[in-house]
Amino acid sequence: MKFGVLGDAKIAREKLLPAIRAAGHEVTHLGRRDPSGGADPVWGDVRVSTYEAMLADPDIDAVYNPLPNHLHVPMSIAALEAGKPVICEKPVALSVEELDRLAAVAAHAGLYLYDGYMVRYHPQWDWLRGLDLGARTHVTATFTYPPQPEGNVRNVAAWGGGPVWDIGGYTLLAGMMLLDGRPRLIGATTLPEAHLDVERSASALVGFDDGQVLTMSVSSGATLCQSVLLTGTDGWARLDTPFNPAAETTARWAHARDGKEALLGTGAEVRFGPCDQYELMVRDFAAAMAEGRPTDLSESRERGRERDERGLAAGPAAFDPAGIAEPPREAGTRHRPRTHYRGRHRAAGADRGGAGSPPHPALRKRRKERPAALSRHAG
Repeated sequence: MKFGVLGDAKIAREKLLPAIRAAGHEVTHLGRRDPSGGADPVWGDVRVSTYEAMLADPDIDAVYNPLPNHLHVPMSIAALEAGKPVICEKPVALSVEELDRLAAVAAHAGLYLYDGYMVRYHPQWDWLRGLDLGARTHVTATFTYPPQPEGNVRNVAAWGGGPVWDIGGYTLLAGMMLLDGRPRLIGATTLPEAHLDVERSASALVGFDDGQVLTMSVSSGATLCQSVLLTGTDGWARLDTPFNPAAETTARWAHARDGKEALLGTGAEVRFGPCDQYELMVRDFAAAMAEGRPTDLSESRERGRERDERGLAAGPAAFDPAGIAEPPREAGTRHRPRTHYRGRHRAAGADRGGAGSPPHPALRKRRKERPAALSRHAG
């Protein structure tokens, strides 16, 4: 299968290009905003042209879209309308309205589109889901990285920047893969970035069925760190590098039958052999195309549920990456266990921040214009 790629993104060069080749396919066409710049030598012998020319290439079987977040929907739609199935980087959309539009185009075209959460394919998640830890009670998911340079796409709210959009989906997905039922936002807090219009860090408490809880934290102003800890009534297990592990990675776990020392110690180590989760994603994408599998954006929809209705489309800084906050119960309805909804009693569209914190500037005004600096980052 021949892939075309939209933009010369780092993740495309370092992750998807090797994965596509390892899966037995090739990249033959690179679309760039300014094709006169050519291509990095890592691409090999590829044709370089504009986005539009690449999408019109009849030899291209599928498209990979790693452009900045705000270009995921429009350029994926352009690819679908050109008759190309798409692997789109996450987040696949920045609003429910965008997601609906994208899903409708994919359905009308009868083409497969995948939101590129490669973590679903790593065997460490199958191992974790299959463990007998008793009744699952709690997941703690953390993902942080250091500040990015000035002008980086992750630092611009209008481009879907900030750690909530960038990595918040991973931490929420951890809860969705390990706990039961639909997620409901219980509370959240954010810390604005002093000199930018995005958040610096955010944490949220998310409820699931039967009292199960996810605690999730993300930051673009801390050291590089990631982990997922699953706690049950009979034991615990931790993925050491859950989201972008090296070729070989580790996990630890302990069970009550092994005694108190095991539970309060470091646990037994489990090692996972060489694995490229991006390659596994590409292989499944190719299989989906061959099978005629329909596009399924249900998990993306779950992460986007209620956001627009709650007035959160102005920006991600209130930390509701899934739009999963549940409104207070109306009078006369059955009482639920007491929870604290931070900021949920304000009018729809009102600015929100953590308790005692000022409204984040990204919520006061989401820049509508296309930033002039986009040309430096769109490939």
